[in-house]
Amino acid sequence: MNGNINRKKDILVVILLILFFTVIVAWFLGIRTVSARLNFIFLGIALPLPTICFFLAFRKYRLGHILNKVAIGFLLFLAIISALAFCGWLFLVTFWLPDVMLKDIDRSFELTRTVKIDNEIYRVYTTNCGATCAFGVVVRKETEILPGFFYVKNVGDSYGPSDAEISKNPDGSLKIDYTY
Repeated sequence: MNGNINRKKDILVVILLILFFTVIVAWFLGIRTVSARLNFIFLGIALPLPTICFFLAFRKYRLGHILNKVAIGFLLFLAIISALAFCGWLFLVTFWLPDVMLKDIDRSFELTRTVKIDNEIYRVYTTNCGATCAFGVVVRKETEILPGFFYVKNVGDSYGPSDAEISKNPDGSLKIDYTY
């Protein structure tokens, strides 16, 4: 009976780690949802998962074998990094909670305009990260991969301007004119 419970814990740890890596890898690859609220929620769910996995594994293995020590060390490293990131996420959610969670608006990265050029969608965002970065403009190319999910690629950014105009040059390249 105890072996069956341990196998279930092992499966749970593996599933939680796969979920964590899937969300984090998707985030760094540029996969976003159409909603600022959902982006915050996905990160908020994913960030504490390594910490949970560490405590589940630590309770089970108690640092027994060498391989287990390496696995526990790796989980501890992930747990510390994700716990720190989760604390940062909590700060952001607390600071911007009314706008992000209730109004679905992220004031630190606010959509200014959407431009469609040759069946491609470009979006201009203004940034206001407070003390961590300057005011500026980011231009992204967003391609819908599933309904509500986009592959996002930054095509331009400049810190200082308040807006940007997007157009195509005759050679087909993208032209971004920043307004200061």
